[in-house]
Amino acid sequence: MPRSANLDRTGGLTPQERDAARAAASKQREEELSQQAAEFAQQMGESGTIHDQALLAAQQARVEASQNMDQALANATAKQRRQVTDEARQAEAEAVALTAYEEATGASILVTNPEVLEAYNKLQAATERAANRPVEEFQAEVSEGQRDAVKDKFWRGYAYVGTSIEDAIAADPEIANDPRITRLGAAQRGIRVPDFLIQAPEAQPGDPDYDPNRPRVPAYAVDITGGSKTSVREHRNREYITGTRLYHDPDQVVTYRTRTVGEIKDIFRRQE
Repeated sequence: MPRSANLDRTGGLTPQERDAARAAASKQREEELSQQAAEFAQQMGESGTIHDQALLAAQQARVEASQNMDQALANATAKQRRQVTDEARQAEAEAVALTAYEEATGASILVTNPEVLEAYNKLQAATERAANRPVEEFQAEVSEGQRDAVKDKFWRGYAYVGTSIEDAIAADPEIANDPRITRLGAAQRGIRVPDFLIQAPEAQPGDPDYDPNRPRVPAYAVDITGGSKTSVREHRNREYITGTRLYHDPDQVVTYRTRTVGEIKDIFRRQE
């Protein structure tokens, strides 16, 4: 049977290839989560029981991720999948051209574009402000449902705190009022996107930094995450980074101080 006759309609793969790719991705994600759980337990000096619980949470997350992927494939139309593919190819072509320019000139976006650098510095400062808010401010945002979810599985609190930090960054006047900075977050269901994009105005003929040979600069993607090595590595290896090569330097993952277990428990403790 010709291969084309057995193609699956959810991405140009045969059912066997799709299942193999899904299994490989799930296994890789499970290993990453298990490694992160082990690293976290070691850093916090907690007992083996907590480590075992974290590994169980990693397994549950793997199952949920697989289910979410199936749902995303089911909901996406062929036109939407083609659009995503076309956009990724265009972004990669632009990034390849820009990389070639940077290699020839020894320049990077941050160094050569003061608009991007200024916006990036604002984003970095806003991240520090958002992450270093008093525990009481985080407590004021916690819902009863979140408290229930974190009660026996405290590591879920890190995800809630991360979302709170990202929300606070986006609401920061320095960020909200800067047209160069756009928050994406989970803007496209089923598709991973960077947390923020920085898009500076292109230099025009007559501008001091105008270079007619410079390719169009793609938006500068920035992710916000806690400072653990595992989390940073996971973000830098995400497909919207490696697949479209939007990231050009390690500064594109902005980190904040990871709260201790005690701080997380304080944030989600019910107030008397």
